Order: sequence, then C-alpha cells, then structure tokens
Amino acid sequence: MTAPIWRYLQRCKHAVTAMVLTLWVAAPVWGDDTEIFFGNFQGGAFLPNVLFIMDTSGSMRSRPNDSNNEAKINIVKEALRQLAYEMSGVNVGLMRFSNPGGPVLYPVTYIDQEIPSFGTGAETMVTAVASSQSDATQNLSTGSVDVAGESSTIGTGEDVTIIEAYVNEDDEDAEESRSGDFTTGGNFFDFRGVGDKAGIRFWEIDVPRGAAVTDARLTMTVSNNSDRNRGSLTTRVCGDLVPAQDFRDYSDRPSQRDKTANCVDWAMDTAAGGVPALNSTVESPNLGSIIDEIVGANNWRDGFWANNDIVLLLEQTDASDDNAQRQFRTYDNSSDASKLTIRYSEGGGIADNVSGLVFNGVSVPKGATITSAYLELTPRNTVQ
Repeated sequence: MTAPIWRYLQRCKHAVTAMVLTLWVAAPVWGDDTEIFFGNFQGGAFLPNVLFIMDTSGSMRSRPNDSNNEAKINIVKEALRQLAYEMSGVNVGLMRFSNPGGPVLYPVTYIDQEIPSFGTGAETMVTAVASSQSDATQNLSTGSVDVAGESSTIGTGEDVTIIEAYVNEDDEDAEESRSGDFTTGGNFFDFRGVGDKAGIRFWEIDVPRGAAVTDARLTMTVSNNSDRNRGSLTTRVCGDLVPAQDFRDYSDRPSQRDKTANCVDWAMDTAAGGVPALNSTVESPNLGSIIDEIVGANNWRDGFWANNDIVLLLEQTDASDDNAQRQFRTYDNSSDASKLTIRYSEGGGIADNVSGLVFNGVSVPKGATITSAYLELTPRNTVQ
C-alpha cells in the first residue's frame, strides 16, 4: 500500500471515530415526546411542563361516529383522569378550548402537590342520551309508550287550525242607529250614542261542527275622520244564531237577530285607554266563547243555506263616555273591511303527552353542590 493511500485512510478513521464519539456524547438529550409520561425527573434539576388543553366546544357533546358510547367530552375527561393518576415527576396544568377561545383552568403545577381545590372547585359535565331506549313518549290518555320514534312530542295542546275571514259583499255588513235607521250602503259604521248597532257577516266559515274554538278576534279599521273618533267607547259583541242571514232586507237588521247567550264587552280604545289613531286597526278581545257557541249548534254546517256563516252584532253600551264616538270602515272600503280570525282544534293532536329521558353514567360526586343545570333539546316542529 502506498503512503498517500495509507495516510488518507488514517484521516478517515480519525473522522469516523470523532463522529461516533460526538453522537455517543449527545445521545442523552435524545427522546420522543412520550418520555415526559414515563421518565423519573424528580432527582433532576428540572421537571417537564405539560399543559393539557381540553376541547369543550359544542361538538364534544355528541357521541363519536354516532355510536352508543358516552359523549366525547366525557370520554376525554375519563382519559385525562386516568392519565393523571399514572403520571409522576412532571408539572401539569389544564386549559379549556372552545370557540373563540378558552381560559387556563389551572396553571402548570407539580402533579403531586397538594392543593386545596381545583380552581374554583367547579366542574362541567355534559351527558347525552345514549340509546333509543333512553328516551320515550307516553300518551297519558291511552297509556301507550313509544320508544322507537325519531322525536318526542310533548305538551298538553292540540293541533290548531287558524282561518281568516273577510267581508265579501256589500250586504254582508250594515249599521242601525238607535232611532232605527238602517243601511248597508255606507262607507262607515258610526257609533255615536248608546244603542247604535252594527252587524258583520262572514260567510262559508270552514270550522267543523263541535270543534273547540280557542281564540277568535275581530279586527276593524278606524276612519280618518277625527270628529268621529273621540272619547272612550265600549260595544257589546254577540253572535247571531244559525242560520245567519245577510243584511239585504230590513227585517234582517241587527236588532232583529237571535243573539247568542255568550257576549263580550269590547272597549274600542288603545291599550292605554286612549283614542285609536286615525286609519289604525283595533282588535277585539277574545270572542272565542261566542264562536264556540255558534259552531257547537246542532244545525251548524248541516248543508242548509247560511248555516256555515257567522254574524257578529255590535252595540254601543252606556259604559262609553258621554261624547264618545267611533267610525270604522265597511265593505265599501273593501281594502280595509273587517276581518275575523279564528283558532280552533278538533281534538287528538298531542293532548296529554309526556316524555322521559335517561342519562346514564352521570358521575357527580355524592354531596356535590349543583350550581347550574340545563337541558338542551332540538325542536323538530312546533304547534302553536
């Protein structure tokens, strides 16, 4: 072997030896991240600092992959609890993550250090219904229990139908003065003294016989005449027993009608007791008792003419101020004609349903103080 080659190999040998020594000396500083969980650092000059960040955003309330397991937040909390029991020789802290951010619940501290409390002593727990057998709906009337439904229907109400009816022809509304004057052709109803009357007819009302009328309101539009709208004025509203004819003939004027036993007094003022603004609308109190009496009659909707029409009769009472007057638009101002709104139910629906929910594995310590608790439900639909 020639001298140059030998000297070259000698230099390589020295370089490789130096590299190996360097790596050997540096080896103690190598390590992966899991080393902080298993190493013993108590005898060293420092302890690793570990800050756990727990996701507490809304998605953690769901179960992983729509399984029957615990909610994600409970799984993470249990894993963290077990890990804390097994760790040693580290400093640990806990931070909460949520959207848009979250606080540090407890600063990084030696894991075995005794502390009087964890932050404020408060702990949040989120528990979800775990399976289809953990919620159910029972109908109290029949006693039947449904555990397979995709939703739980609760409440004591019933399916409600709302209809709106309007005056449709000239002879469907009329006024009659206290002196007996009668007309169907005016543009306005005038209430100018005790005994002045008005009649309003709504025809072909599609409310089934015997339906339960829960609410009914009459809406009228005030005229733009300030001289005819003053003082506090009260009318008594009654119904006309079926058959409810129109006001075409003088013999059918409001004072000649067969009134319902149920009547309602209506103060035609603002909520504060003042005079309604010109061109504004006023709404009656609930006239449900009147409409309920009409649709509950044996001849309601029995196929004869005018037996599915509703007539409301208004008469000014002595509860009004001495100078009180009101003027309302009639069919001849058809865009502002009177309107009747009826809410009714036919029975059945969701009457007397109750629901029960079971939450398994709620690990609240015995004697703990509950500072707040709430139930979150997702509405599928709502019946008013």
